[in-house]
Amino acid sequence: MKPRHAAILAVLVAVAVGGWYFFLRGDGAAAKKPVAQAHAKDDPWAGKKQDTRRPDGDRGGGGEQQVLVDDDPAGTLRLEGLVLSADDKPVEGATVVVSANPPRTTTSDENGAFAFDRLVGRPYTLVARAPAGVAGPVTAKLTAKSDPVVLRLVPGGAVTVTTVDRAGKPVSAVVELRGIDTQTSSAGAGGKTTFASVVSGRYDVVASAPGFAPTFSSVLVQTVPVDVNVVLIPGAPVSGRVLSAAGQPVADAVVLYTGASDWNIQPDARRDGVTSGADGAFSFPARARGGARRSGSC
Repeated sequence: MKPRHAAILAVLVAVAVGGWYFFLRGDGAAAKKPVAQAHAKDDPWAGKKQDTRRPDGDRGGGGEQQVLVDDDPAGTLRLEGLVLSADDKPVEGATVVVSANPPRTTTSDENGAFAFDRLVGRPYTLVARAPAGVAGPVTAKLTAKSDPVVLRLVPGGAVTVTTVDRAGKPVSAVVELRGIDTQTSSAGAGGKTTFASVVSGRYDVVASAPGFAPTFSSVLVQTVPVDVNVVLIPGAPVSGRVLSAAGQPVADAVVLYTGASDWNIQPDARRDGVTSGADGAFSFPARARGGARRSGSC
């Protein structure tokens, strides 16, 4: 190789090394201490771990992973409180919900007072709603010496839900607004219903009607009115049996059904599940056609 060619080659190599150092490797700082990393060959569960966020499904974006826990045991503590208006007057007839598992609901009396018995010592979230406004979410830790919780009403949000079929025609449906406080209403022949007093937060909107698969949506409620349009899809009956590993019928198993791609939907076992009979048989009146995931618990 001629000296002139060798010099040109050396310059090109130097430029390439410099580019890698500054652009690919980082800012040219001194090398950092290596950090130990797990490799697939070292981790037998590599590739089987799931992300903490549920991926998007074909009915909306995925939300944060929800953790399901067992029902609360019966406790010995009592949570007391007051529902007051913006000018500190007692509010009678307000609906108050506490985040027990399952959530519990009561109504304030003529003095604005409410109470929940047989609770365990832990933090609870409370919300209240009335025609005059909403209160919460407020979180309080319950102990044997806890003071009463005061819930002051402020202007709340409103959610109007319209239910239609694929052609855009109104469908008479039952609509649930699911959160700590779950409200149920009926969209009549016009396919429309309004929840007039809603505490701020994120809710699941679930619409169901005969011959249609239950449809799930979500909405973020603040202090301004929100409109939600739900398109109901025709469904078909689904039935089956729950069997043990030995092939024997399993009675009283709770069965849930969701679409194969609906990873963003978290069905409620109490509202969306069915229970198997003595012969292990179960049935759903209408579910969306296509692949599905079925799960059961005893």
